[in-house]
Amino acid sequence: AQIADIPAAPASGVVTFTGSWVERQATAAITADILVPFACGYCLCGVVDGALDSAGLDAVCGASCNGNNECECTIQAELVIDEAGSYTVDGNTITIGNGQTFDYCVSGNQLRYVETTATSQEPGVYTLTRQ
Repeated sequence: AQIADIPAAPASGVVTFTGSWVERQATAAITADILVPFACGYCLCGVVDGALDSAGLDAVCGASCNGNNECECTIQAELVIDEAGSYTVDGNTITIGNGQTFDYCVSGNQLRYVETTATSQEPGVYTLTRQ
């Protein structure tokens, strides 16, 4: 499949570091338009819709293929983070108690981080502003 469009995902949340303890609460809504070629979906767009839903995505596909024999689908997902635990820092890497790792940098009053765990669950780069 080809991703046709991914607009910026609105996200909000709070990350609090206290001593060796971190608390993370955040939500993000993600929407993407994808094109599934004939070789993958055989213009069975309803089946493609169901397969995407079974994969945990909220999908809506057109009833039939477009002029290029592709199923046009829009997928939506919500990311919810609500966790707390210990953390350590080594160089520019934060490791939290559940084994997740994040590369980070600080510039002025902003912290930017991205998950680098081998089985990454959190897409994107996050920018936090100190309050």
